[in-house]
Amino acid sequence: MIMCTVKARPQDIAQGWELGCDGYVSKPFGPRELADEARSVMSRSPEERVAIQRAARAEWRTMAARLTT
Repeated sequence: MIMCTVKARPQDIAQGWELGCDGYVSKPFGPRELADEARSVMSRSPEERVAIQRAARAEWRTMAARLTT
């Protein structure tokens, strides 16, 4: 799943990863940017996808902890 959204802050992107997206494109974007992201997502192995999502979850938790303290 590629998330297409107007939100482009690092915490928004990390939250997208936390929710399980495989790619993230911020609006406004062109068709070429979306196609490039789709190619990138499709070229990743399942192991790479899991590693990216784990790293994003860790980043999200770190940002959330900073906001609550």
